[in-house]
Parts: sequence; C-alpha cells; structure tokens
Amino acid sequence: MGKLKDLFFITSLLVIAIVIGIGIYLYQIRQNFKEFESNFQQTVEQFDQQAIHPENLIHLKINNDTYLKGDYEKIELFIIHYLKRSVEIVNRYRQQKNNIKVNTLFEINQLKNDRTLAEAESILNQADLLVIKMYQEKSNMFDQLIIDANQIELSTDKKTAQFHQTFDKFFAQYVKSQEQILALEKQILALKRDMLNLLQTEEWTIENGQLVFTAPNNFQQYQYLQNEIKKTHLEKVKMQGKTLRLFLTIY
Repeated sequence: MGKLKDLFFITSLLVIAIVIGIGIYLYQIRQNFKEFESNFQQTVEQFDQQAIHPENLIHLKINNDTYLKGDYEKIELFIIHYLKRSVEIVNRYRQQKNNIKVNTLFEINQLKNDRTLAEAESILNQADLLVIKMYQEKSNMFDQLIIDANQIELSTDKKTAQFHQTFDKFFAQYVKSQEQILALEKQILALKRDMLNLLQTEEWTIENGQLVFTAPNNFQQYQYLQNEIKKTHLEKVKMQGKTLRLFLTIY
C-alpha cells in the first residue's frame, strides 16, 4: 500500500509539474504576442506622428528581431517585411514630391519668383504623374504580397489553409484602404489646382510678405482651400496608419 501511495504522490507531482509547465509556456506565448503587437503599434504611432508634416520623410526603427516562434514567426517576418516596404514607398513618394517642390508650391517666395504661375502649373502636372507612378509601385507590391503569402507553408495543412483564409480577408481590406488613400491624394492635388486657378483668374499681389487679393472674398476662398488641403492630408495620414495596422489582422 505504501508503494502505491508513493507512486500516486510521484504521479501527482509529475501531473502538477506538467500543468505548470504548460501554463508557463502558454503564458509566455501570450506575452510574446503582446510584446509583438505593442512594438508594432508603437512603430505605427511613430509613423502617425512623423507623417503629419507632408514634407517629412519617415524614420522608423524596424528590425528583423522576432517575438514569436514557430509558425507565427514566419508570419511575423512576413508582416515586418511588408511594413518596411510600405514605409519605403511612402518615403520615395514624399521625396519625389519634395524634389519638385509641390509642398512649397504657394509659399510667398515661390509666388514672388513665379508671377506667371507657369512653374506652378508645371509642378502640378508633374505631381499628377507622380501619383500614377506611386500607385503603380503599390500595385506591384500588391502582386508580390500575394505571391509571398502563397508561398507561406505552416506546420499543418489546416494552419496553412487558415492563414490563407485570413490573408484573403486582410488583402481585400488592404487594397480598399490603399484606394481610399489614393483618392485622398488626388483630392489634395485637385484642391491645389483650385488654388492655382484662383491665382490665375483673379488679381493679387504680394505686400509686406503677404498675399493680397484685390477682392477680399477671393482671399477667404484661398484660405478655405488651404485649410481643406491640411484637413485632407490629416485624413490621409490617419488612413495610412489604419492601413498599416491591418497587418496585425493577418495572424
């Protein structure tokens, strides 16, 4: 009887140890997920803050250090890669806009040197082409995104199938969000066209470093367009951040 008690006691200890071990393992997995999500959210918050100013390039610290293990590590690396690529495209587009001076198009010094507004019109024409180029680059990224996702194989067929199902839902939302970003970018350029048209059709001058329209209501319209551009830009930045956060829905 004593031996049976000892065996029972030892077995109970082993069961308790296993349960505790499993509990610690599951706790660590949850902590790893929390750390990954927290780090990702902090990175996107930095993007939100830096992107507020349209001329700023985005500088984020994104490395390939992983928090997750096994199948989830593959997905994490996939997410990190496309987070980097998304920011690279944003920066390329911002740098190209800076190069053609589209963000300083209607600053006083620019207007002083471009009284005929020929350069302003040329800049906006170039900006239209940049939008097309930027979206083509994003379209190429969409294609590669699908190719890379299709190559991900997890430890079981069921997990792989679940991943692809989740990815398909993500991708539909992702493309829709990117199209909304494109629409907002086009809206900003359309508003700048309206500003240019106002300057081309109405009388104005520069006095003491200030833009002055002959008709006061024209200046009110000009200010309204400036404010709409700022508001639309902030809407675009908000949508960009929301779009980046969609990557967290993949796993």
